[in-house]
Amino acid sequence: MRKLLIIVSILFLTACSSEEITSLDEMKISPTDFSKRETILLEGIMGQEVLGYDVKSIPNEHLLNIIVEHYHDGVKQENVVEMADTFLEENKLESIVITKEKTDKSFTFKTIVLYENGFNSMVSNGVYEEVNASSLFKKLEEEVTFTLNEEIIIGLAIEDNGNKLMNGTLKEDDPRFQEIIDLYQDVFVYKVSVSKE
Repeated sequence: MRKLLIIVSILFLTACSSEEITSLDEMKISPTDFSKRETILLEGIMGQEVLGYDVKSIPNEHLLNIIVEHYHDGVKQENVVEMADTFLEENKLESIVITKEKTDKSFTFKTIVLYENGFNSMVSNGVYEEVNASSLFKKLEEEVTFTLNEEIIIGLAIEDNGNKLMNGTLKEDDPRFQEIIDLYQDVFVYKVSVSKE
C-alpha cells in the first residue's frame, strides 16, 4: 500500500497538462514525461517496462478499457490484462500506468488508473511456456487522437529465444505487425479504448 501511495504521489507531480477536446467523440492520449529519477523509482517499485499516459481528455461517464493481449508462437492466448474503469464527474481521470516485470519463468503486469481523488489498481500474473533470452519493448511516444470504440496500441513487447528481434510497430494494419506475432515466441500488445457505459 505504501508503494502505491508513492506512485500516486509521483503521478500527481508529473501529470502533463492537456488541452480539452471540444468534440466528445475525439479524445487524446499522450505520454507522461517522467524524469529519470521517477522512471528509476517506478521501475524499482513496479516493473522493468513502464508505460505512463495522460488521459485527461476522456469525457466523464465513459468506460476506459485497458487490455494486454498475449501471443505465444503466433497463437493468441488469454489476455493477461483486462481492466475496465468508469469515471464520473466527481472523480476525474488523470493518468494510467502499466508496468511489466519478468523473470525466466513468469511475468507480472501492474496497472494503475489515477483519478483526481484516488486510484484503482490491478495486478495479473502469468507463466512462460519457454524461457526467453532476449526482449524488445516499444511504446507510444507521441500524442494520439482517437475516437469512441477505437482501439489504440500503446505498447508492444517482443520476447524470443534465438531469433534476431526486429523493431516493432504499433499499427495493426502494418504487415510487420502480423509478421512479428507469427515469428516470435512471446508478444504482448498493450491496447486502450474508450466506450460508452
